[in-house]
Amino acid sequence: MLQLCKPGGLDVDGLPRLRPIGMPEVLRNLAASSLASTVRAAAVRLLAPLQMAVGVSNTCERVVLEVTAELVHNPLAAMLEFDFRSACSLVSLAAAVVYLTRAFPCLRHYLSSVFLGSFPPRVYGCADGDSTPNATGGLLARRWLAVERGVQQGDPLGQLIHAAGMHLVVLRRAAAHLRADVRAVHDDVVVVAALAKLPAVLTTATAAGAAVDAELAPAKCAGWSPTGAPASAGWPARWIAGGARQISIPLGSDALLLRRSNRWRLITAVLRR
Repeated sequence: MLQLCKPGGLDVDGLPRLRPIGMPEVLRNLAASSLASTVRAAAVRLLAPLQMAVGVSNTCERVVLEVTAELVHNPLAAMLEFDFRSACSLVSLAAAVVYLTRAFPCLRHYLSSVFLGSFPPRVYGCADGDSTPNATGGLLARRWLAVERGVQQGDPLGQLIHAAGMHLVVLRRAAAHLRADVRAVHDDVVVVAALAKLPAVLTTATAAGAAVDAELAPAKCAGWSPTGAPASAGWPARWIAGGARQISIPLGSDALLLRRSNRWRLITAVLRR
């Protein structure tokens, strides 16, 4: 995995600044691309409808429509949105690989050789607990380290691996709260449940995330009640009290038709010029 250099010169330790997105070696890229296309349809059946990050078109729009329909059907319910801190870099790679190889045996050789073999992928960084400063400015020496956690962005199978790791969190949460409606796009998860159940849902999310090395970020989580109800006492995350504002144009309305008409007039004028 060849990591790309960030623009702007060297880092504070004099070494190149690297992007978290890498560029795979050619043969690895061809193998991963072929495997990704082979298991795409089966992966959708495995992950959906809870995890919608793989093979689902218009994902965000579908999540919004499904959550809206659930709230219309049960207006006394409340909504909770989760997010995890740097889940792409921290999620358990071993857990995701075990889950995928059991579901798709054809991925076993690639995943085990690339991620769990004798020569695992490496990243540039400092070892945890390393207290040996280098010779310049007393900073920690950077070195190549074997990848133990996280997903390599840029790998054609990276999206599936990350979704599989986070799907274990979604499955545990759904099993613990059977009456809650759960939808996830990677580590962004929306839960619709009874208002009184939201603190327990948040506790389950914390434990389930920790099981796969994904740390919940309470500051990035938010709850909301369509009825304007306040949060429970001791609520640790954000609570949206002002309601939700929808910014859209209804399909089939005069506003939409006028907007499309003006857009085509503008395109026609540009082409004529």
